Amino acid sequence: MFFFHFSEDRLFTVDDFEFGRPLGKGAFGIVYLARLKKTKFICALKVTSKLFIFLFDNFDLDAS
Repeated sequence: MFFFHFSEDRLFTVDDFEFGRPLGKGAFGIVYLARLKKTKFICALKVTSKLFIFLFDNFDLDAS
């Protein structure tokens, strides 16, 4: 079994992946089949719009 480990100082970019077919759509974005170019590790990536992230990040979950 293969486990993928990365350090906190390493962030992924779009250029690190090869994108495949869409796996599904939801209210928060589209999920794609993807593969890391270096290791060939297969994963699923959710693509979300920046606007949604901005709105959700500014939403106060503790407000009554």
